[in-house]
Amino acid sequence: MFPNIPDGRLVSLWAITVFFGTVLVGFGLLIGLYRGAFHLSNRKQYFLASRAYVYALLVVLSSFYIFQVVDFPRRFTLLFFLALPLFFGVGRLLLNAANTRMQRRGFGVHRVLMAGYDGEVEEILERLEGVPELGYEIWGIVNQRRPPTVIPAKKITKSVPIYGLRDLDTVVQHHRIDRIFVPSPAVLSNGFGPLLDVCRNRRVKLKVLSKEHDRLLNLARVYDIAGITLYAPPRYHMELVLRVVKRAFDVVGSLCVI
Repeated sequence: MFPNIPDGRLVSLWAITVFFGTVLVGFGLLIGLYRGAFHLSNRKQYFLASRAYVYALLVVLSSFYIFQVVDFPRRFTLLFFLALPLFFGVGRLLLNAANTRMQRRGFGVHRVLMAGYDGEVEEILERLEGVPELGYEIWGIVNQRRPPTVIPAKKITKSVPIYGLRDLDTVVQHHRIDRIFVPSPAVLSNGFGPLLDVCRNRRVKLKVLSKEHDRLLNLARVYDIAGITLYAPPRYHMELVLRVVKRAFDVVGSLCVI
């Protein structure tokens, strides 16, 4: 494969590549880079990737010093460190382009309703439309009354219809809604009680998205702009598979220890 590189030198190249890649992926997992894929803005994804890269670079160089590793290919190491951010950027652009193309074909797209009081859901509406890579198609807003109006397209890309709470079940069935967002859990006890019943009956995920939710997640250093799930329909088949896999893992682990 590399006819002009001695075997010992080739082993060093692969060792550096594997070591740096392992450390980089490890830091990416620790800071939530992969957990937040497509649940973060592109800017935040690049910021977390930069942090993981800097931490991994410092750890690798420090390990070279601590273990007195002096016989390593310096030119390859320097070029590898410089080229990796470029590869990541190009890969991320291709991944985002592929995600956008698949969403245009209907894959990874969620049909969304907003529910809340006047003036409270517009912020959620603007926020979700500002991150199209989430794949949320906003089909309307549910209010306690039924005004014959729509939210005009000012800060958003298109006008959004407003439905009355009494029409919620019909709207969910007609538009095949699978996500409903609320600005606060308090709305469920202040006039929006039927919302949870509809979610249970129609297997719709209920989520909350607000500034308070952001502050709570930031305290835990969890970055997610897709909201906190208040209710998710049970997935009995998946839960059964997970239980079987967990039991099999426990049995195999016990046999290995014994």
